[in-house]
Amino acid sequence: MLKRLFVPQWLSLISFGITVTGSVIMYRFDVTNPNVVFESLAVIFTFFGGFIPGAISGLIAIFYSLFYLSSPDTLFSYSPDNLKRLIIIIICLPAMVMFVGLLKRKLDQKNEQLEIVIEKLCLLNTLDGLTSIPNRRYFDKILLKTWMNSLQEQKSMSVLMIDIDCFKSFNDYYGHLAGDDCLRLVARQIEAAAVYPGALVAKYGGEEFVVILPNSDNHAAMTAAEEIRASIEAMRILNEHSSVSSVLTISVGVASMVPSDNFGQLDLVQRADDALYQAKNNGKNRVGVFEE
Repeated sequence: MLKRLFVPQWLSLISFGITVTGSVIMYRFDVTNPNVVFESLAVIFTFFGGFIPGAISGLIAIFYSLFYLSSPDTLFSYSPDNLKRLIIIIICLPAMVMFVGLLKRKLDQKNEQLEIVIEKLCLLNTLDGLTSIPNRRYFDKILLKTWMNSLQEQKSMSVLMIDIDCFKSFNDYYGHLAGDDCLRLVARQIEAAAVYPGALVAKYGGEEFVVILPNSDNHAAMTAAEEIRASIEAMRILNEHSSVSSVLTISVGVASMVPSDNFGQLDLVQRADDALYQAKNNGKNRVGVFEE
């Protein structure tokens, strides 16, 4: 946006300089019919810069044509040459600037609309189609970025792996449509509960979700994980065929690490997944923490 604001100002200065330079050159070499040059300059500056550069070029052209190509005695006297010059410069040139300026404005509007569409498409490419939260691809991108920042600053970061307990039983009993609705509700609730600064919630796959917590240690990550687990249980979504509870629950795996050159970001994800597996084996509906 700032670039768009400043470009016309620069083009205004450029159009002024080029038009004045052209006027001096044509006056020096006694060019008797500079209208074509002036019209071309005005059209070019209008197309690339809009009304302001085109108007500046056009005004200089009018001034030059009236006061440099006409003597004081013949300026307002009737002659075929003066009449042609007045028609071309005073009437045709502003009309051309206006016409090209309107085309330029419409073109800019179309470009802005196209940019909005492209931004929306790019955004859709980063979201999960079912839950409308960031997808696995976007998670991988932000994970790497957070890892590199934490590595540079030597600060701990955490990953939470979340899995819905007995979701297959939920799907089999209530149906896949109800299962999709459940995933959407859980996704929104995890986003609402993950209030840690800079947290990213993403769909990892199936009924799994993942949370990135930058600048967090094990204690902060465990606190955030427990808040998320308790908030899902508090929703009281019925899951009558669950072996854990009569309501929907989740298990969470927590892993924290200060990045180093000996590990990669995927090692942190694997640790969180191992902690999730531990939570599942210990009875589900709980938070598991990776311990070396």
